[in-house]
Amino acid sequence: MLLGTTVLTTNAQTQVTNGDFETWTYDGNNMPNNWNSFQTADGSLASTVYSSSNRQVQKSTDIRPGSTGQSSVRIWTRTVIGIPAQGNLTSGRVHAGSMSAANKENYNYSDRDGKNTNNGVENPCAMKFTGHPDAVSVWVKFNRQGGDNTARFAAFIHDDHDYITYGLESYDNATNKSYVVASAEQNFEPCDWTNLVLPFNYTGNEDAKYVLINASTSSYPGKGKKDDELYIDDIEMIYYHALSDLKYNGQTVAGFNEETKDYDLTDQVYDESKVSWTVKGHAATVSKAFNATTGKLRLTVKNNDSGESTVYTLSFKTASATLFVSTAAKYATFIAPFNLSTPSSIPVDAYTVDNINANGTLVMTKLGKNIPANTPVVLYSTRTSDYTRTASGAFVPATNNLTEGLLTGTYEEINAPVDSYVMQNHDGRVGFFHVAAGKQPKVAPNRCYLTVPAGSAAPAFFFEGDETNGIGNVEMTTDNTIYDLQGRRVATPTKGLYIINGKKVVIR
Repeated sequence: MLLGTTVLTTNAQTQVTNGDFETWTYDGNNMPNNWNSFQTADGSLASTVYSSSNRQVQKSTDIRPGSTGQSSVRIWTRTVIGIPAQGNLTSGRVHAGSMSAANKENYNYSDRDGKNTNNGVENPCAMKFTGHPDAVSVWVKFNRQGGDNTARFAAFIHDDHDYITYGLESYDNATNKSYVVASAEQNFEPCDWTNLVLPFNYTGNEDAKYVLINASTSSYPGKGKKDDELYIDDIEMIYYHALSDLKYNGQTVAGFNEETKDYDLTDQVYDESKVSWTVKGHAATVSKAFNATTGKLRLTVKNNDSGESTVYTLSFKTASATLFVSTAAKYATFIAPFNLSTPSSIPVDAYTVDNINANGTLVMTKLGKNIPANTPVVLYSTRTSDYTRTASGAFVPATNNLTEGLLTGTYEEINAPVDSYVMQNHDGRVGFFHVAAGKQPKVAPNRCYLTVPAGSAAPAFFFEGDETNGIGNVEMTTDNTIYDLQGRRVATPTKGLYIINGKKVVIR
């Protein structure tokens, strides 16, 4: 078995029928099932070129090395009126129309409506085939009786026409050639058992319906000598399902080869647009799946004819972070350089802090269970026990300075900026407390601090109540400091509505 290939052995139309030459019920030892020669020829000279005493096809026990089968097929050259008549085996039909071996009226072709019956077995004169293989593998053994003659093997996949293979290329025509989907052919010198793997060349016509396979003891009509003999065994179509190249950011992945299926790119940040590849397999396609939790990209190369596939895995840079919300606090801040989700069964949700309303409350948006990478959030939990979870995921570069709305996150321990607000628990009350110069608490990695718009400063912002959405209004609290409805400090209030000690007060 060749690497990244599949050799089918089913009865599907993507494989050669009786390509191992193990079935001979059509005519005993004289013709393998689903194959033809002069014995089943048509044309004006069909009866002349064949007789039961002058056969040119025979079952043989001379099998190729390593074969698990019991037989091969032998064809050989004989002479007719002194003219060499090459051994000829085809999946189509032989047309014998002239005593001149090189005449245009002698050819093999797919006779789609033709068939022969013998011993209760029907032998078609065209081999149905719908695959788009990459190569054809065949074992051959060629004995020559002198001269410079070469043997020949060829396979032509074609569409729904009676495609003809002429003895000489000069006889062919554009219409006949247009029927071809793909071709693979080779002339070869005398050899002991040898495995030929011939690549198919595709024409652009993808309408595969039949395959015409020809094997002969002579690559040129009328050449060769009596008793030149060719043994053929195990004709198999090969379907690749591999990558011939794999690149990231324009560079071939280090160590890439078809045998290696796992690649370490943990020094790279995954970017879908930077992954490219070259597929090996005419009928193969690639699907990709990226796991944002593990940072692994799976590329599955599937051959759509064989159904077989090869999987390549690329591991990209990942990061980890710990979410923690205590039962007493219920609230915490969090940020991570990867996308993550909290389990649906866990009553912990995420919120962004977007703005401040005119009445002094914070505008917050519920994200729920999904937290985008590099997005600072407030976590709210209704669990009856502490929630701790260490999560990991594919690293995503930040493009937002780790800021979303009024929250800013950090991935390293820092001193909270002066005039920012950090979440703390003072006397059992959790909120964002003002940071004064010289009294800057630490902000731990994967945590956040709050920054409010100019003119909205206050000693603290608190969460009050547990509404059905998890978070109630957030109030600004002062020590009898007076604020207007825009959150601005008022030294000398006039008549109107103000915020004093976190509550609305009317001054008359």
